[in-house]
Amino acid sequence: MLFDQKYAVRRFGKAQRNEGREEGREEGMLEVLIRLVRNGLLSVSDAAAQVSMPASEFQTLMETQQA
Repeated sequence: MLFDQKYAVRRFGKAQRNEGREEGREEGMLEVLIRLVRNGLLSVSDAAAQVSMPASEFQTLMETQQA
């Protein structure tokens, strides 16, 4: 089956937009979790578990976000 150029562009563009949305959601979730930990409302280990990451990695991420 051959695709015309317009179809290919629409499909590729849609896939990129969806990928960008997913990345944005992940970044937003990390920002919220970091804020909750800094405000003392959530532990580092609980926040890390929410994003399936080791607590030490989450702690490092928090430290890099301070800058």
